[in-house]
Amino acid sequence: GAAPTLDAGPPPDAMEGALAGPDALLAVHLERAVGAGTPALAGGGGLRLDAGQTLCVTGPSGVGKSSLLRLVLGLPSPWRGEVVWRGQHLRPWPHASRERIAGVMGAVLQDARGCLTPRRAILDTVSASFRRSGQPWRVSRQRAAEELAVLGVPADCWQRTPAELSVGQAQRVALAQALATALASALGPMVGPMVGPAPTQKRSREPVLLVLDEPTSAQDRGHRHLVIDRLRLAQLQHGAALLVATHDPDLMSALGGQRVPLLSAGTPAKA
Repeated sequence: GAAPTLDAGPPPDAMEGALAGPDALLAVHLERAVGAGTPALAGGGGLRLDAGQTLCVTGPSGVGKSSLLRLVLGLPSPWRGEVVWRGQHLRPWPHASRERIAGVMGAVLQDARGCLTPRRAILDTVSASFRRSGQPWRVSRQRAAEELAVLGVPADCWQRTPAELSVGQAQRVALAQALATALASALGPMVGPMVGPAPTQKRSREPVLLVLDEPTSAQDRGHRHLVIDRLRLAQLQHGAALLVATHDPDLMSALGGQRVPLLSAGTPAKA
């Protein structure tokens, strides 16, 4: 099919200047097409995401939204470009770069079960994400249980493996894991519950990023609102930045931010 392009932002020279700003949390410099069928940004340029900001990548299925997020995550992608995290160039992704951002970036891909450890109980999986930042075992288990509960994953599911969950449950568990991965090292010592508007909850010391591919696609109406509320709370309490590929108008409306429509075969995507 035709190469996806991005219909957003100022001309290339102006965009390069904006991306070069010292305060950018994440900057993605996208290359021009180098051959037939190669995805590229229309007119060159890229994306910039600041702490606490939301970018919603929109457009029809198959246009390249997931591929663009995969580029940011350092996964194989037809998009070509350079990813800069807080001024550090992260593509190609050396092992040291992955370790440097492991505690501040979480992701949910469309294959939510693929984000989870296949033979591990989901409570252990989410807890392990907290443990990687040096949290004590008991605190990690408590935080994992709170994340799963606030996302509507029943306690009788916590000892199940991903294969034993519904698609919607697996997607919410993957989000709990992403939140744990992104927020664990930034939260510091726990003062009261991690979730909810507790006044004693410390705000993150470090900026965090969530990269989310259709995070509400498998949710019914009630659980969709739980997901949306949790993402908004992550922004409010921790200044989380969100890079989201989505078709969900409720999610886009609730998160606000800038919409980045992709194009295919010269036809503008609906924002």
